[in-house]
Amino acid sequence: MENLGPWLALGLAFIFLLFLNRWISQHLQGIGLLLTGSQKASLFLYFILLFPGILVHELSHWLMAKLLGIRTGRIRLGPAAEGRTNYYSMGSVEVARSDPLRDSLVGLAPLLIGSALLVLITYRVFNVSRFAGGLEWDEILRAFRGWIGKKDFWLWLYLVFTISNAMMPSAKDREPWGPAIAFILIVVSVGYFTGLISNIPPSVVRVAKNWAESLAWSLGFTCGVDLAWALFLGFIERIIELITGRRIIY
Repeated sequence: MENLGPWLALGLAFIFLLFLNRWISQHLQGIGLLLTGSQKASLFLYFILLFPGILVHELSHWLMAKLLGIRTGRIRLGPAAEGRTNYYSMGSVEVARSDPLRDSLVGLAPLLIGSALLVLITYRVFNVSRFAGGLEWDEILRAFRGWIGKKDFWLWLYLVFTISNAMMPSAKDREPWGPAIAFILIVVSVGYFTGLISNIPPSVVRVAKNWAESLAWSLGFTCGVDLAWALFLGFIERIIELITGRRIIY
């Protein structure tokens, strides 16, 4: 069970981040609607606020496709309706169809690269590794005072917010995942029933565990940042509702 600890923490952090992403996305657009009364204007405001993260998302698709030798075309940035549906995307990259595995990796690229950037920022800028031994309030307060003292503190906090809220794969990104997931499940099942998984070298298990622990701390910190932003957005939305006398029903 000890080896499962980092993986459970990673799973919980990821699930909570998904919930925060959904809430923030809805309420950011809600604030835009309250301010402008226009869906198009609210989507444009959403795009502007999350632009760095959206740019990372689309460039991740492009970079992964290039690395995998898949032909790419035009990159589009900005809100646009997808077909005749009510779904709007914030950007897109033209990528030629390939095999299910490579298509899945292209769709997964924003999450992989976004997570890597979050690990880099949270460890290099905010040094979250200091909390690995346990969380003490005096240490947290001391760290927070140190972060506030940095000139670019708010810039990094904003980048964590935008990257984390734009890195999740869209419905279109997830389309080719079915065959790839089925293949992975078959491989894992065969490995489990044949005993190959139990023969994985301890060094590989240790590296995987350390990777999961690092990512769990990074996403945990990111959840804290997004939760603070969510509380701030909720406060702003409530103020606008009181001023305008209007309310958004989600």
